[in-house]
Amino acid sequence: MLELIRSIGDRIRDLVNNRRPAERYTPRLHYSLTLLDNLKSDPGDRQQLMIKGYTRNISESGMALIASTIRINDQNIALYNRKLMIVLELPGGLVRMQAVAVHFRELLGEEDQGYLIGVRILGMNDKDKAQYTRYIERLSRGAKISARIQSSKSVQ
Repeated sequence: MLELIRSIGDRIRDLVNNRRPAERYTPRLHYSLTLLDNLKSDPGDRQQLMIKGYTRNISESGMALIASTIRINDQNIALYNRKLMIVLELPGGLVRMQAVAVHFRELLGEEDQGYLIGVRILGMNDKDKAQYTRYIERLSRGAKISARIQSSKSVQ
């Protein structure tokens, strides 16, 4: 019995130690967001059923979005597990992705106004995923170069 408990403890420890959060980058990218349920609505109504804003940060697995509201009509978009369609404007073109809100908070007394909405990316088609991944890799290379420049300046 003691061996079983030790084995379970070792596995849990391995899982916890191997969890690495995705690196976050801070480009300010514009996006539009709608509830997946609203995509079935009349195209003329979709503009009213959409929120537009910009990113505070992005990573391979999620984003922090700045929005002026968290409501589309009477629906709170930031409710846990509410499926969202996000169209993100990358320098190379638009990327569409499905995501869920995992947290939100009102921004009070900060530079940004409105709401901060944390989303986890659920998926995207292969073309959009490749474009998004290339963009994240470019940001990663830029961050590494910037870090090397900063460390060389601090050594001098």
